[in-house]
Amino acid sequence: MLDNEMMLMARAPYTHPLGKLTHESRTLLPECVGEKLVQTAASLGMTEAELTRDILCQWGFGDRLNKIAEERRRITAINPAEIRGQSE
Repeated sequence: MLDNEMMLMARAPYTHPLGKLTHESRTLLPECVGEKLVQTAASLGMTEAELTRDILCQWGFGDRLNKIAEERRRITAINPAEIRGQSE
């Protein structure tokens, strides 16, 4: 198993970069909005709940999520040889 796959499997299914997914929020939407949400989620390979969560988290904590994403990109861009202290 690849290291990345092991890292993904190590995460509990109910976690998020902003913390545990413990708060449940339900609301009614206009039909056209609901249809757009379902279509967009399907086109992205997500569930409606995942897309809704991403939209709300970006709305509420976009700056923090962007910093987390940037840090993850920076870490994954590091050459493994650099981590070991060697250069290629």
